[in-house]
Amino acid sequence: MRNRDKRIQIAFGALIKRIRLERKWSQADLAAAVNMESNAISRLENGVIAPNVNTIVALALALGKHPSELLKLDLKFEINTDFTARHKNGKPSETTHVIRILLLETDFFNIARSVSDVIIQCKKQYKVILKSPATSGVLSKLREERKLKRTPSHVRGRYLYHS
Repeated sequence: MRNRDKRIQIAFGALIKRIRLERKWSQADLAAAVNMESNAISRLENGVIAPNVNTIVALALALGKHPSELLKLDLKFEINTDFTARHKNGKPSETTHVIRILLLETDFFNIARSVSDVIIQCKKQYKVILKSPATSGVLSKLREERKLKRTPSHVRGRYLYHS
């Protein structure tokens, strides 16, 4: 378990314990109200276990709180501001690599192409099998970056991509 996760569990458990004591309830009282074992309440309050969403809601309702109030923990969180796609090894996916590096740098997109055209070309020329959703995603991203244009296909709901 990562330290961040443990800190969250401990802070959550401390909050539950504080609210429970304010209500002058024992762990057995709270356990009965949420249909849990007393030892589970103890383990939760001590940060040994993490609750699931259903347990958080049950605890909140039993303690007279809105579920969101139980998530207002006195911890500093590092909020993500980078929404670019991440890949496990830090490299672009094979689909991204093949389309961006191999196809986009050629004259392939001088003619309007469908997602199927891209998949067939990659299989034929580069021996790479691409999945349609991933291919569509990369083509849409290239359109957003204004590296490709998109026009409606003669098939309803489908598009053609070109430079």
